[in-house]
Amino acid sequence: MDENGIRGRWAQEVYYHALNAGLRLPPAAGSGSGANENPIGTNRVYVHCDEHFDAESWWEGLVAGRVVVTNGPLLRPSVEGKPPGHIFRLDEDENLELSVALKLATRTPIPYLEIVKNGVADQQVEIASLAKSNGKLPPVTFDESGWFLVRAVTSGGEKYEMATTGPYYVEKNTQPRISRRSVQFFLDWLAEEETLATPAERPAFAKAREFWQQRLKQANAL
Repeated sequence: MDENGIRGRWAQEVYYHALNAGLRLPPAAGSGSGANENPIGTNRVYVHCDEHFDAESWWEGLVAGRVVVTNGPLLRPSVEGKPPGHIFRLDEDENLELSVALKLATRTPIPYLEIVKNGVADQQVEIASLAKSNGKLPPVTFDESGWFLVRAVTSGGEKYEMATTGPYYVEKNTQPRISRRSVQFFLDWLAEEETLATPAERPAFAKAREFWQQRLKQANAL
């Protein structure tokens, strides 16, 4: 895997930890011209704008997380008729089963798609199976708060190419999922970086540490 691929995998891991910590951060992308070897226009973000498209609705959709980020394939997802960023509500003692549909366009071979649930690949779907099911993926089930997305990684190219939908969220009793393990990931990272901080930077580190310690108290998952 090339250097861009290694950086991409690391950024993805950090992003999943942020989602697991209960932070709703929509993914975005830009060309990165001059910062990587990908041609201009390769790294991009698509935003679902319903029937009305202008700059205001595009930015509104981006902030809401109705997005697909890619440097290759194009994914067009729909979960129960909703775009990414949607929050599904889960009542006490209820199990939720969500139907996932997807349209895919790519010039590079994709062996399979993954449904990533709470940061872990929950299901793998071969492209041949997707075609046979007319674009329907296996349902995703929840009995607790969490999140999920659909990811595609290509094979056979010289560059690391992938596409990901923005996350969908599930809330039980209006509470997001907050993982102790992911919050601790940021606390450990913060402690490591703080050893290199200048005196002028230490107040900012103290404020960040307070935020993550409060988040740790709110954790409701491993």
